[in-house]
Amino acid sequence: MNINLNTVIARIAHRIRAIAVVETVPVVTGELRRSIHVTKKGEYYVVGTNKVYAWRVHNGHGQIVIQPKNRKALKFQLGGKTYIRKKVVIPPREGKPFFKDAIKRFTDNADSELVAVTPELSKEFSKLLAYELKKAGAKIV
Repeated sequence: MNINLNTVIARIAHRIRAIAVVETVPVVTGELRRSIHVTKKGEYYVVGTNKVYAWRVHNGHGQIVIQPKNRKALKFQLGGKTYIRKKVVIPPREGKPFFKDAIKRFTDNADSELVAVTPELSKEFSKLLAYELKKAGAKIV
């Protein structure tokens, strides 16, 4: 049996992406969920998103006050209605760590997850690999 380790790692990354998309990403419009992707960076695979607001959704944020810099007021549309305000206050939000949660779900069920993503491996080897993953800890970059 010839198993390509790169293929196994890619399958793990795609499985973690699938867990995030289906189970852990908070959904309002679906835009964040649709943006979750896997990218190969050298010898690593990165599960991520290109949405600039994803960090604030994942980690949360304090109160945000938006004020005009060069005008007296802000003008914006929301739901087809135009608003003019001197400032907009976005209340603090607790984070929803969807990437961390997806990795935790994968590692908590690593035995069965690894058998599912690598059916060509024996169950014993998958259990050993799961043990080593748990022992090493998952890197969240």
